[in-house]
Amino acid sequence: MHPLIELIKKDMVPALGVTEPGCIAFAVAKAKSYLTSKPERVVLSLNSGLYKNAYT
Repeated sequence: MHPLIELIKKDMVPALGVTEPGCIAFAVAKAKSYLTSKPERVVLSLNSGLYKNAYT
C-alpha cells in the first residue's frame, strides 16, 4: 500500500458526536490566546456547511 494512504488510514478516526461547535470553540480559544485583554465580542465568519452543522 502507498505510504501516504497508510498514514491517512492510521491518522483518521471516526468522530464521536458533533465536531463543529468544538471547532469553533478551539478557533476562538486560540485567537484569544494572542490577546492581552478580554475581548468584548467575537465575530465569526463561517461557511454555510459549518454554520448549518453547528446551528443544528
